[in-house]
Amino acid sequence: MRIGQFLKLAGILLLIWGIVSWFLPFEDHQSFYTDTGYNVFFLCIGVLVTWIGTTWNPELRRIWTVYLAALFLLLALIGLVVAGRDAPNLWVMNLENPVDNVIHLVVGLVFLAASIYCKPDAVYAEPPGTTMNVR
Repeated sequence: MRIGQFLKLAGILLLIWGIVSWFLPFEDHQSFYTDTGYNVFFLCIGVLVTWIGTTWNPELRRIWTVYLAALFLLLALIGLVVAGRDAPNLWVMNLENPVDNVIHLVVGLVFLAASIYCKPDAVYAEPPGTTMNVR
């Protein structure tokens, strides 16, 4: 799989997660709890990742995949360190929730693996169905 394809797929999945989590009927202090900030975060990250995968320079896609992996791994690390304590919510994430921390860890590891194992995109690819007339 190419890095651009991965980013498009991951962005769509993150967008779906952000939309679906608006409709989850769970309440605070349950095993899985989403709040408005959490949903908006995943919607924004989904849009950003899809945008990176579709329109950005192919040389920058791998670098930003590493940055996104670092973001999610950092959220997981902070969440795992402060789990069971009165943790700050960072206006976005409730870091006390162990399920959220595991989700952040898995997403971060998937982005890290993609940055290592996905093939690079062609920098100057000809659009499908067109021919180049070079004089």
